Amino acid sequence: MIWTRDTLSTAATGGIVSSPAIGADGTIYFGLEIGSNSAPSGQILAINPDGTEKWSVDTDDWVDATPLIGSDGTVYVGSWNGIMYALDGQTGAEKWTFDTESFIVASAAQGPDGTIYFGAGDFLLHAVDPATGVEKWAYPVEDWIFASPVIDPSGNIYFGSHDDRFYVVDSSGELVWSALTGGDIVNGAALMADSTVVFGSRDKFVYAINVDGSLRWTYETGDSIDAAPSIGPDGSVTVGSTDGFLYRLNADGELIWRTSLAAAIYSTPAWREDGSIVVGASDFHLHALDANGAEIWKYETGDWVDSSPVVTGNGRIYFTSFDKKLYALNSSSNADLGAEWGGFQRGECRSAWQIRGVGSEGTGRLLNLSVRTQAGSGSATLIAGMVLGGEGSRELLMRGVGPTLADFGVTGALGNSQVTLKLRTDTVGENDDWGDAANAGAIVTAASAVGAFALPAGSADAVILDTLGAGARTLQVTGSNGTTGVALVELYDVGGDAGAELINISARSQVGTGADVLIAGFVVDGPTTLLIRGVGPTLADFGVTGVLADPVIQIYRGTELLAQGNDLSLASDADAIADWAQSLGAIALPDGSKDAVLLVTLPAGVYSALIKGQDGGTGVALAEVYLLPD
Repeated sequence: MIWTRDTLSTAATGGIVSSPAIGADGTIYFGLEIGSNSAPSGQILAINPDGTEKWSVDTDDWVDATPLIGSDGTVYVGSWNGIMYALDGQTGAEKWTFDTESFIVASAAQGPDGTIYFGAGDFLLHAVDPATGVEKWAYPVEDWIFASPVIDPSGNIYFGSHDDRFYVVDSSGELVWSALTGGDIVNGAALMADSTVVFGSRDKFVYAINVDGSLRWTYETGDSIDAAPSIGPDGSVTVGSTDGFLYRLNADGELIWRTSLAAAIYSTPAWREDGSIVVGASDFHLHALDANGAEIWKYETGDWVDSSPVVTGNGRIYFTSFDKKLYALNSSSNADLGAEWGGFQRGECRSAWQIRGVGSEGTGRLLNLSVRTQAGSGSATLIAGMVLGGEGSRELLMRGVGPTLADFGVTGALGNSQVTLKLRTDTVGENDDWGDAANAGAIVTAASAVGAFALPAGSADAVILDTLGAGARTLQVTGSNGTTGVALVELYDVGGDAGAELINISARSQVGTGADVLIAGFVVDGPTTLLIRGVGPTLADFGVTGVLADPVIQIYRGTELLAQGNDLSLASDADAIADWAQSLGAIALPDGSKDAVLLVTLPAGVYSALIKGQDGGTGVALAEVYLLPD
């Protein structure tokens, strides 16, 4: 244990059902029950990473919902008083409230376009503007909505109701399909990589429903299911039942194992990198189980642990108990964000947006690649790759920035950068000092148009601006006279024919630890499905020495860690990834290789793909981002 936080005195009536959510700065947010049914009140709490209080907001009824942390840090959480609160994550100041004139138990979810979705006791799923709190639409069902919604990459919203039905509606509020079960559905769902949705019902069954609404399989447990399931990196489903057993099923709904925790389970398991899970139970314990269902340890509290734990990137475990305490534990394994956690249980921010797998047809383009890393020599040369596809051509701005990085406080910057553009082995463009280029004026105009920072006149940074047709090219960034240092390589799509587009961007460099990991930033302008790979060991087959033996991919939006990819063999969608790689012309990865892969669908935005070594490994790696065709 690192610390515990008492929220109420021992004599006070109350408890905690709300699960913790973790902000980008490590702040822990959760809700509190105070008082009895006849005289209830509540609080929304923000706790610093050291266990001290940051702020609190009083409510006039219980807060059992788990907070959602929005993409801008806003905290969204509902109360039994029927009000959805939007609060500033740093101060707790109210941004807006939305009154359902009923009650809210379900946690909120944020769609790819920012819309906030939540259900209530008024028999409605509400869609609310995140900035204003104004309702966009509401979808009616036939009973309360206790279940928290889940949102797929296309923006479809998945949720269950006390009317025994599971619903899917699109982002405009139109029904896609619904499925009838034999009992109330009171918690969130989880999505498999192929968009199969999995959820539990109080009729004792786990349901798996295909993307078209047809039944894939069911599995019967010994009692009602009030917990949301989790999907593991291998596609397996883990879910607890009020019969006291935790079940693991394969992707076809067949039992792998079940383990008795000897008390009802309302908690959703959180996955860790070593394959273990942590889950709460009504026996007053948080349990850790290994990949085979054997108990590793359990931690005792003073009451039920019906909330769901969260495991952070540094291995901390946060959870609450009905004993009115928030707990922070150390652990030996970080979170596994290659797993899919159900509904609001996914990830530290409790975002219900699930980005793994292939979404509906997108219209987005890759617009930009930027990589800041060490520009070395030989196998450690900094190389950016690009592939243009389609009909026509695009104008690309390609920059190798070294000296100007010093103006931004970067130490060890490359003193005089050079860029060389190659088509296969042929040099088709090169530049040393950008101001000496014949089209220097056009370079300034293009940089301004795409939002690139200005390079000082006379700087020793290197730039190529050229109009290119279909084909694969590489841009090498080196130092004059063999010098090395930190450099920034940038590729910008300035514009061109509508039929042409960047379909692949990549960067190869030396990967270190800490600040020296490989970070490839990229921009997409609309819903886009991408294959992202971190290739290390397979580079050795192409004569590259000193390769990164076991890479890991992490995808960030700002400071929010969205997803993580590891070995191809561990991916639940490995077959789809291999098929897409072949169709896109990517180098084949051998069976059992340690190269890292991830298939994701992202809305418009700015993202970073971080490539690092498992357990601090170092070496040369290739980061690749492929645009999947519509």
